[in-house]
Amino acid sequence: MYTAHLPEKSLINCKTDQTSPSVLTIGNFDGCHLGHQEILKKVITVSNELSLPSYIVTFEPNPKLFFKKESTLLQTPAQRLSALRSSGVDGIFVVDFLKARSLSGEEFIKAFLIDRFRLKHLVVGEDFRFGKNRCFTIDMMCQNLAKHQAVCSVVKQVDWHGVPISSSRIRERVRIGDVEDAKDMLGRPYTIEGAVVKGDGIGSKIGFPTINVKTDNTLLPKGVFITKVSFPKRVIQAWGVTNVGTRPTVAGCEERIETYLPDVDANLYGADVVISFQKKIRPEICFETTRQLGEQISQDVEFMQAYLKTIQKAHG
Repeated sequence: MYTAHLPEKSLINCKTDQTSPSVLTIGNFDGCHLGHQEILKKVITVSNELSLPSYIVTFEPNPKLFFKKESTLLQTPAQRLSALRSSGVDGIFVVDFLKARSLSGEEFIKAFLIDRFRLKHLVVGEDFRFGKNRCFTIDMMCQNLAKHQAVCSVVKQVDWHGVPISSSRIRERVRIGDVEDAKDMLGRPYTIEGAVVKGDGIGSKIGFPTINVKTDNTLLPKGVFITKVSFPKRVIQAWGVTNVGTRPTVAGCEERIETYLPDVDANLYGADVVISFQKKIRPEICFETTRQLGEQISQDVEFMQAYLKTIQKAHG
């Protein structure tokens, strides 16, 4: 498994780097949701059937960010690549979107897919479009690939409550705090990654010490959530109550992510942390006193414990 970034090479004049024909998929794959997973499964299946290597071609910067249609995504670039690697493909190629965006569909197919990868089989989702202004349709893709003795397979979109799963739909759910719906469509909890940084120590003063997390994941709204927290390099996993917001009770102004871990007593400053959001408990509230805040946190912990008992019961 390897990942190759291709920001410096001309897509039009690049030489073939692969020594054998290949099976490919192309896309942005933000979130690597259930729909994406079906595409990747198909890639692996075709790769095994044809005994050819399998590759993912994706883009940086993400076109949604480039065209300012989104300000933030479900995953950081590192999270996305990690999820794609776990699919089992033989390699991932990250293409410079600033160069690729100016190519027509025909140019991209000939110069990149055929000349570089000796493409024999392309797998895409049924909503796939590419080329300048996304004007190259699947039918056009199939017809053009046939000229090069290559095949295109189209994977049907995965539905959720009667509507197709999409990254944009999941982002909408996360933005309103509906992390349970997001989990259903992702096939796993919505997760952020970051590092533990020093806070103001207010949580410790009221009996609920928290970890403060610096992260590039910024989709979540203000609110209090049940979360599962892990520290990969310290082999620690625990359940917690996470607050996303400005801490109005203590006159906070900048937005922070803070997590109270009832069962963890350790110095975690500087540690890498992964937080998976399971359920929203309530909105962020401005209390008149820190005592009232502490009482509410106790209730939040009780809510979390009841939730965990429900999960344990459901799983026998």
